Amino acid sequence: MLGIGLTTAIFSVFYSVLLMPLTFREPDRLALVMEKLPQIPMPTNLPPAEALELSANPAFSGAAIFLSSARNLQGGDRPERINALRASAGLLPLLGVSPSRGRSFTEEEDEQVCALR
Repeated sequence: MLGIGLTTAIFSVFYSVLLMPLTFREPDRLALVMEKLPQIPMPTNLPPAEALELSANPAFSGAAIFLSSARNLQGGDRPERINALRASAGLLPLLGVSPSRGRSFTEEEDEQVCALR
């Protein structure tokens, strides 16, 4: 009996983390565009200017931009290196999700918050 319960619990976690379809609106239309440079072994973010140019292309209607980077978080005893994500105002609406708290960015805040334009 314990084996059945344990197997069910493990499968439930496995299903919810790995097998459950994404809850984004139209997940089959989402694409991630990255750049592969010969001197760097793994794909990297597009430079912001290239990302903006690409998002203006009609083939990428409704495009949003996000860039990952590492930043120093200060305010405690010592700075801590964290991973950060800068996103354009259109990212959450594109995914069909809303913030769990607070509000999303506006187009006017896009330049200040994301430093993409």
